[in-house]
Amino acid sequence: LAAAWERGCVMVGGSAGAICWFDGGHSDSLSPASVLNPKPNMTELETSTWRYVRVAGLGLVPALCCPHHDTTQSNGVPRATDFNRMMLENPAEVGVCIDNNCAFVHESQEGGEANWRAVGSGSWAHGESGGLSRKVYENGAVVETQLEWDGELKPKGELLA
Repeated sequence: LAAAWERGCVMVGGSAGAICWFDGGHSDSLSPASVLNPKPNMTELETSTWRYVRVAGLGLVPALCCPHHDTTQSNGVPRATDFNRMMLENPAEVGVCIDNNCAFVHESQEGGEANWRAVGSGSWAHGESGGLSRKVYENGAVVETQLEWDGELKPKGELLA
């Protein structure tokens, strides 16, 4: 996969498929709704007390990814809030937050320069901003910056700096 990435092949993925390209990501894989063979007849408490976890990715984008950033799942914890917790535990990392109906597009150009842009379909919480944001740890807090959505490619260095 890394060799295909370097050749500029089109590689896509949503949710866990988006996380896989990054160093790691914020995953709901412990959610009973995500488990392949969940325990039958789970109580409401059992279906609502699971935690988001950090999972490893392939490391092709040096950042931590949070798909579905604008959602709250069955545990009642907004992903954005829990991702902030994860960022506080990993203060040296850059977080890339992807809302539902939005995609982070990474493109290599001639000469190996890497660029990114946000694309989406449908409506999302941030409207024209594209539902893509960047989070970093600064002065003891997580700082979020909405990323502009204008269809133009932007240097990867701007995102990951």
